[in-house]
Amino acid sequence: MSRCGGWFRQMHLAAFWAEFKGFVEVDQVTGCWNWRGRYSERGYGVFRGRLAFKVAWFAVGREKDFGLSLHHSCFNKRCVNPDHLVEIPGSEHMKIHAEHWRAVRRSTG
Repeated sequence: MSRCGGWFRQMHLAAFWAEFKGFVEVDQVTGCWNWRGRYSERGYGVFRGRLAFKVAWFAVGREKDFGLSLHHSCFNKRCVNPDHLVEIPGSEHMKIHAEHWRAVRRSTG
């Protein structure tokens, strides 16, 4: 069970989504919710001092188990669509990204 997300329950959902979606641009082709607000130094969206994709995850009522990572199945760091996130073990997450970037490097020469 998650120790995160309790702060979120205190916000009124309608007001939250109105503010949050003001920073989102939906890509009609990919379904990604691309973040247009502030970014962390690693390129992830930041909302009220928290990673925006994690905020979206908790906002739709999902919990996050300790020891698991949230993986962007779309491989888009700027995406905050909770439907594009899956919980996976950290070691698997690193393996997926290593394979992905090896393939990208091969395809770009």
